Parts: sequence; structure tokens; C-alpha cells
Amino acid sequence: MLKLLRSTIRIICRNTSLSLIQVPKATFLCLLNFRSKYTHYVIICDHIGDFLITMGYLAEYKKEKGKKHITVCTTSNLTNLLPLYQNSFDDYIEVPSKRLYELLALAATNFGTHILGKLKNITLINPADAFVEDSFQYIMRYPHVRLKDCIQYGCLQLQPTATFITPQSSKYGTMAKVEGVERKRTVLLCPYARAAVLDEIGIFTSLSKTLKKLGFMVLTNISDSSQEPVKGTKGVSCTLADVFSLVETGGYVVGARSGLLDLLVYAECKMVAIYPEENKYLEFFNLSQMPQIKADVLQLKVSEDVQRDIETIISFLIGGDGSCR
Repeated sequence: MLKLLRSTIRIICRNTSLSLIQVPKATFLCLLNFRSKYTHYVIICDHIGDFLITMGYLAEYKKEKGKKHITVCTTSNLTNLLPLYQNSFDDYIEVPSKRLYELLALAATNFGTHILGKLKNITLINPADAFVEDSFQYIMRYPHVRLKDCIQYGCLQLQPTATFITPQSSKYGTMAKVEGVERKRTVLLCPYARAAVLDEIGIFTSLSKTLKKLGFMVLTNISDSSQEPVKGTKGVSCTLADVFSLVETGGYVVGARSGLLDLLVYAECKMVAIYPEENKYLEFFNLSQMPQIKADVLQLKVSEDVQRDIETIISFLIGGDGSCR
């Protein structure tokens, strides 16, 4: 009973804060910063997968909804991917992460979405806020519904036949700037993720040793100062666009399931996506549901038998066909 009471109080406080403070503030910020009548603002949350799906459908959204001019609004780490979608938008605005989520709060309640409906020149993309329960718990109970569907049909309200455009890396030139990357013989390890947290990165340490014995160059992707390279590997820190080119050049990526892998499935490479043994999000964020992927992907749940998992990964990398299983 006490647990239920605490949960109820927490929800009441959250909804009160949203309706009385955050939604009015978001409304004011939208009216203040997005006033032009000559463009339609598409404000996208800073999750890589959400951004990629939105950008893939943005040209179709522009055409289907009759928008003559589109301005994309998101954080700086994602705007460096915009050159991969040169024909999908007209302008962009970089928004600090804190301010971005202040704006996205407008779509977090029925009251807010009612106001948003009156702002005809703004579309908000934050599918995690589009349902009654936090973290997609409500929509995940529907069979065969995926993140892509939430954005295509929910946020953008497009038809099932909507055309999806993949990132066009050829238009962005060569971005692999890491010294010594061997073409089609370099494996990028990505052991860090927000959504799919592995208990420890021991599997990556053992895997790197095996890969180096097989003659591969092994790198670890580092996205912030708190992260360390997998033992025995070189850490690399670069933009998302650079990572994309690095993987296309090196040919291989092995990582914990994260938004970064949503991007890298559009690189011509072999990919192993590793999930924790218990992961309720596997189906909802299934990489096979991303439209028109280019990578050959193996999706693997870790087991207690680390050596067997490593053998499965190695077998796939040196000759197997993942077929996004």
C-alpha cells in the first residue's frame, strides 16, 4: 500500500509539474523562438535512432503534408549528420540539450498536445512521450509495433507507402581520419550504451584478444571522458559522421545495442549487436525493423558461456551471414 501511495504521489507531482510549469514554459519558448511563417520547424529529440528514422521520412513528410520549407531543430552532435540527408530539409537550428527537452515537454500531456495542435508550423518528435506509460511500456504490449512505426504513423502521421531515404554517405566524402585504419580489416568495438547496459565489458576484452590474434586492428569508440578503451585496444573519439565513415572503411563493428548501431546499420559493414541476457526492448528496437539497412547484422543475447558467444561472433565476422537474426 505504501509503495502504491508513493507511486501515486510521484505521478501526481510529475503531471502537475508538466501541466502547470513545463507545458506553459515550452509554449512560451516555441512562440518566442519559432515564429517564422515561411518554414515548418521539425524539433527532434537527441536519440540517434529517432533522428535517423525522422530524417529518413522527412522528404516524404514535406511532400505529403505540403511543406514548402523545413527547418530541422536538434542538438549539435546530430546536426553533423545532416549532410547525409541533403535533399530532405532546407535549414537547421542547433538547440542545447536542456533547451531541447524543455521544448519537447509540450508533447508530454494531452493539455500540451492540444496546444501543439494550434501551432501549425511546429512538429515535435519524441516518441517516448507519446504514450501513457514511461519508456514505451504501453506500446510495447502491441505485437509487431516498433519504434519506426511510432515515428512514421504517430509523430509524422504518414501513410504505409511512405518512401524512406537512407543516409547518403557518398555525398559526405571520406571521413575516416584515424591513423592506421586498415581497409576491411579493422573492428570498432562499441561497449558503451545508455539503453542496453551490459553488466561488464569482459566479453569485449576477450573478443579483442581473439581478433588481434586473427590479424585485425581493434579500436574502441569513446564518446565521453568517463569511458575507457577496451584493454589492449586504441580509443577513438570522433563525430557520428566520422564513425560512420570509419566503419565503412574498416568493415566491422561489434557493440552493445545503442542508438549508434541504428546509424551504423546503414554503413556497408558486418555488425554484431550485443544485448543483455534479459532485455525487454529487444523486439521493440530490433535492428531488422530499420528500413533498407545495408549492414550484414548478427543480433546476439549474451549468455553465461562467454567463450561460446565469442566463437559465435568470430564465426560470423570471418565468414558467416547474420541476415539480421
